[in-house]
Amino acid sequence: MTGPPDPQVRDFERQLDQALAARPVMQSGGTEALRLAANIVEHASAEHPELGAHLSHGLQILAPTLIGRSPGAEIDIATLVSDLEFASRYHHLRDLFYYTYNAPGTVSWTFDAGRIEIRFADASLPRQFFISSNSWFVESMEAFSDKTRAEKTKELLRGQPEFELTPEVLEAAELIEAEVQQKVRLYFDLISDSTVTVGEYTYRDFVAVYRALLAKALYHRYHSDANGARGALSMPLDILVSDLEASAPSVPAATARQVVTDIAYGSTARRKRLNPVYFSLYHLPETDEILMLPHHFAVWEGYISFLRLVALRDPQVFLRSFSGQIGESLVRRLGNSFEGAGFRVRTNTPLATYSAELPDIDLLVISEERTLGYAVLACEVKAPLPPSWAKDQLRVLEPDSIAKSFGQVERITAFLGSDEGVDFLCNQLPRAGIPDFDEFAMLIWTVVATSDNAGAFFADRGTIIDYRTLERILRRCDGDMLYVLTALKEFPNWADSCFERAMDYVRVGDLDVSYEGITIKRLMEFPQNEFRSVDVAEMMVRGMLEEGHRPLDVFRERGVDFEDGREAVAFGEDGDGTR
Repeated sequence: MTGPPDPQVRDFERQLDQALAARPVMQSGGTEALRLAANIVEHASAEHPELGAHLSHGLQILAPTLIGRSPGAEIDIATLVSDLEFASRYHHLRDLFYYTYNAPGTVSWTFDAGRIEIRFADASLPRQFFISSNSWFVESMEAFSDKTRAEKTKELLRGQPEFELTPEVLEAAELIEAEVQQKVRLYFDLISDSTVTVGEYTYRDFVAVYRALLAKALYHRYHSDANGARGALSMPLDILVSDLEASAPSVPAATARQVVTDIAYGSTARRKRLNPVYFSLYHLPETDEILMLPHHFAVWEGYISFLRLVALRDPQVFLRSFSGQIGESLVRRLGNSFEGAGFRVRTNTPLATYSAELPDIDLLVISEERTLGYAVLACEVKAPLPPSWAKDQLRVLEPDSIAKSFGQVERITAFLGSDEGVDFLCNQLPRAGIPDFDEFAMLIWTVVATSDNAGAFFADRGTIIDYRTLERILRRCDGDMLYVLTALKEFPNWADSCFERAMDYVRVGDLDVSYEGITIKRLMEFPQNEFRSVDVAEMMVRGMLEEGHRPLDVFRERGVDFEDGREAVAFGEDGDGTR
């Protein structure tokens, strides 16, 4: 917390906690209520995915109270649905409290007689929510636009017994395994060395077990869709482990059991105060069963949640085994994306020979602009784990996270603007120089590329973009750096035009509370460009040569004198701290 809390906000937080504690399921519900709530969420997810996602947050709020508690008074479905609804809204309001206390000025509160209104004061937050959702939707739609496999899977499973290995079920399993491979390619998978250990097993063991569980979730999701049988899946842990021995034979049974219990929310996770938001399985202690919500598990970001749990359970293991390689992998991945778009790339370029205070340049991207010279993009890459809720989102403000990158960018910018910096840049350029001309300019921009953050909390700090959005820009640019730079500058405005802020409402005691969220109007995608593939650059060069123009004429027209023979160096003017 960075300052004293507003007493009115604190008082409302107290009233909200009291209202949650007074809900019928919180008063007397236990494991059986958890089972019933899971079935409600799973049924909603099958019929109305947005409602299912909403109610799943409510289940995560209720779980710490219900898990392992002996069943109390019977709770009817209507009451439990109402409690899930309230808990879901509690989940959203809790996030707003975190932003209010830890990032003052990001949320505004208005108190009136019997009424509270909560809105985002920092536009970068709702924009962040949209951009994260947009990436998920756009990439999923692109990957799964062909529904043929899904329809065939459902056709094979229609009328089949759910727990028998018929020829149709075995054929459907092959299609599901192909879908698993396709899905995990979309996940946050930046672990290059999967042999690193997590306690008594390796990351590779986790991946094998997770993929087997994902196949199981997809199978039961498809079976329920084909046959109309909705509901969560309860599996005795011993039987589940036996199934995993067959589907993940590389993993010993004892290891598979440990992985499952590590990624299932149960009494141990509750004692350690781990947030249920990181889990999609529930471990019911009194019966030693695993409760799976197939529709929820099938879209759960298991890799991110697992790594977050590692970091929470043992920060040193995460730092030693994962943190460094995640950052290195993201640099390599983005470097490959820039190269694939047709640009020259230098990774991890050291500057320590010029000054011990200078950081390496994670990505130095060079674009040959035949009619001008070179466009240079210096990228600082930061790869914290993508967030699951507000507390994770706020970690970017920590001194060693994304907040650190802006000071590094400022030092790099100051260096590149110096004589030594110009000499350094010239040494990175092709020795042959620009064909057809004996002079050139260098235009320089900086950008911060991250694992997820697209400017949340940093709207006034310069250009910052998440790697998924950046990769889509690069796939569409066709080697045109102007396209890339325009998209980097404008995508926040484009994102803002794609969603609307919308108010939601909840009654808390005698208070009417309205709070802000977002409604997506349309998805944000980048049009396919035509530049390198149709030889636009070559046509521009021929036009210049025919008219007798030279690359630096644009500067000469502005009165710049190049008598000293020095190359022209200019910095992008997009609010990124450069000049």
